[in-house]
Amino acid sequence: MDTLTPEKQSLTKAVAVFIGWLSGSVGGIAAIFYVFGYLSSVAQLNLLGLSGLVHLEHEHYLEEGGRYLITVVAQTGEIVLNLLILISVIALPVLLLLAGMSSFKLAWLKTKQDWVMSSLIAFNQRFPEFWRVIAFIVLLMALLVGTEDPRIFKAPLEVSGLLFNEAAHGKTAGLAQLLILGDTSKLNAIFANSLLMLLKEGLLLFLAWEVVSGWRARLLYMSPFIIIFLLYFLLLPMLYGVLQRQIHLPVVTLALTDTKSLGDQKKLYLLNKSDQEFVLWDANSKRVFWLPVSAVKSAEIRQVEPLFLHRDKERIAP
Repeated sequence: MDTLTPEKQSLTKAVAVFIGWLSGSVGGIAAIFYVFGYLSSVAQLNLLGLSGLVHLEHEHYLEEGGRYLITVVAQTGEIVLNLLILISVIALPVLLLLAGMSSFKLAWLKTKQDWVMSSLIAFNQRFPEFWRVIAFIVLLMALLVGTEDPRIFKAPLEVSGLLFNEAAHGKTAGLAQLLILGDTSKLNAIFANSLLMLLKEGLLLFLAWEVVSGWRARLLYMSPFIIIFLLYFLLLPMLYGVLQRQIHLPVVTLALTDTKSLGDQKKLYLLNKSDQEFVLWDANSKRVFWLPVSAVKSAEIRQVEPLFLHRDKERIAP
């Protein structure tokens, strides 16, 4: 029987460790996809008025989570790129101005440099935490003043029941109309603003964490930053399900074992299909149908179209 040399044993152990790490990483990534996809799907089902009525497959949540992360990464890259361009445009004339001023004041600055540095060193030795306290206060004020009201942030999630009641009421009526009309430009702008808010809260959280490093009650000082960031972090995938996942559904034609099961339905949308059932929505009567798979002989997808395309849009125009 062949024996493993120490080198082969080491290589085998390394491969086993790598496979174990990869398996754990894949499981963790899948869990992240699942959570994001679940939050997104729950928000969209609530938007349609189907919460608790439609049960989606686990694969659907994974796919939705992947789409969400791709969208967030793409839009974050776009935001960062635009920010870098803006900084470059602003920084160039400022640098040119400073370069021009330095040619006149360089000698004066050299005479004052030693005095300024010695003063700063002496001040830091006497009040070692002064600048950290000032920086923390500034960051806290930026958090409190610059943070959007969470009630406004989650306002899109208050729209619900569009399948059964398009005439939304209250403060969210305008947003409901945007969803029904499929105004993607305005909906995308709302989501982009929400993402920008989350990125800003993340930056404030990071800076504050660095500022209070070494403080005894670090978590206590950080609690406002952590709470607000987590709130926005969990709400964003739900906003994605409402604002980014446009309501386009397949139009399906079914051949049934019992032709009287559905009656005379002119247009049916496929809300969900599982191993056990078809979930359908009749666009004209505003009714949801559940059909067991055994009752369907065949199903034909004719097209995919916006859910509210068939409605008279002028009736609900602002």
